[in-house]
Amino acid sequence: MVRNTDDEALLETDVDLAVDSYALLRFEVPENYTIELEAASLAEVVEIDERLVDCNASLHSISLREETLEYEWASTLEGC
Repeated sequence: MVRNTDDEALLETDVDLAVDSYALLRFEVPENYTIELEAASLAEVVEIDERLVDCNASLHSISLREETLEYEWASTLEGC
């Protein structure tokens, strides 16, 4: 599930992913986003800060492993 600053559900869907596959979400409106992930016995929440949703080249990577979740982000952090 993906929610915005107002706790409005923007995407509520179940996705089955095979090993070595991925899902892509693109955020274009600067807001705070909350992503709720569930996989087998793992449930995690990832917050995306609105300052990272802008005209810069930003990437957020969320990897589900067998028993952990790895979250990374990168941005050019240049002025728009």
